[in-house]
Amino acid sequence: MPTNVTALEEYALKITFSRNTREGSWWEGKLYKNGKAILEVENRGDGGCNYYNGVKGNTSWGKDLREFSQASENAYPNEQYIQHEIAISFLDIIGNL
Repeated sequence: MPTNVTALEEYALKITFSRNTREGSWWEGKLYKNGKAILEVENRGDGGCNYYNGVKGNTSWGKDLREFSQASENAYPNEQYIQHEIAISFLDIIGNL
């Protein structure tokens, strides 16, 4: 659970594709900010980090990723791990409630 959940209240994750692989669960989704899709997120289920790309037509996706990373750092100020990876997991969980 984030220390500061309000830092993430503008964001939501919607999974658009998932399947099980030998290594884990591969999924793809879209990260939304205030209801607008800003980033495509992919986890290949191999134990590595998520991959982030802009949604089609989003030329400011680098800025959007930096803002999400900053919001994640604000939500998880005491974590030693990459905070935006933890925040994506949190958004995935609450999106499935």
